[in-house]
Amino acid sequence: MASARWRSICLAAACLAVLAVAACTGGKSTGSASTGSARTGSTSVRGLNTGSAGSPSSTAPGASSSASPRSLPAGVNAAFGTRAREAVVAWGHAPLAKAWRTGLVLFPQDVLSLPPSGGFPSTADSLAYKAGALVFTGRPSSYPDPRVTWAGGGTMKVGALDATTAFAKLLSSGSCPACGHPVAVTAARPTTLTVATNKGQAAIPAWAFTLAGVSTPVIQAALAPGSYVTAPSGSLLSQPLAADLVGVSGAQALSGGGTLTLAVSRSPCDTGWGALVYGSASAIVVGAWNYDPNPNAPCPASLLVGLVTVRLSAPLAGRVILDAASGDPVGPGLVGR
Repeated sequence: MASARWRSICLAAACLAVLAVAACTGGKSTGSASTGSARTGSTSVRGLNTGSAGSPSSTAPGASSSASPRSLPAGVNAAFGTRAREAVVAWGHAPLAKAWRTGLVLFPQDVLSLPPSGGFPSTADSLAYKAGALVFTGRPSSYPDPRVTWAGGGTMKVGALDATTAFAKLLSSGSCPACGHPVAVTAARPTTLTVATNKGQAAIPAWAFTLAGVSTPVIQAALAPGSYVTAPSGSLLSQPLAADLVGVSGAQALSGGGTLTLAVSRSPCDTGWGALVYGSASAIVVGAWNYDPNPNAPCPASLLVGLVTVRLSAPLAGRVILDAASGDPVGPGLVGR
């Protein structure tokens, strides 16, 4: 039913030239898509909206927009350019920046423990697992030659937990180790677990624990403390976004790194929406805009997420993708329609 209108939805990432790639007009496609570009200094970025899109429009940084109610609201490009430059500066001073360039960084949403893929034979076994009521009766062993292997190529040697320590970490996530009937863990073997990292998808060291009576193992990441950093879930930027600007909920580089897919959120009452990109030598800043012609009217309290594709003038080439809303690196979560 109708509820108070919401307007801000965090979504963003980074690049040095501002580009507005416009959007969905009332959810109906006009059957065409076009590109827009903007140039700051010597760096140019182009973008293409391939979602359900109307005719996009773009303006140069600092210029006012002549956009219609279905396209880019006036002043959005200039406001985004200012915000993006602030994000690039803040990132340059962030402690995480060095680890991002040279080390291993995981995202807060990475899942480091997985239950048996085949499920549990009984509710009691499932409850025992969730409670942490597990007893390791297997032999302790060390992880052989622990390395991180990236899907795009490259490896990095890391420290890894032995089976006993990894099992203790698995138990620490349980809600009540003393509850329920204990389930025996009879064996442990080294394996890998795929997670999102600062350099894309990677296979990290993990242990597969065999539970008595359960057909498939429990997986627990085995990265040792100090061998990785987790990206913070806070914000490098303290000031709120300007009106009509929002962040992005996910970003993913496609093959070659010259194209990004962004998850852009909007209200069902928005008649226009699109992506914004700004690039520098070290970062790509991404964000989005929404336009609601009646911002004070009641609107259903539901969230729509669309995927927008933008093409960069140069490959990502290791540059960090920053959210314009928070200034933090953008995770890979892409769920849209």
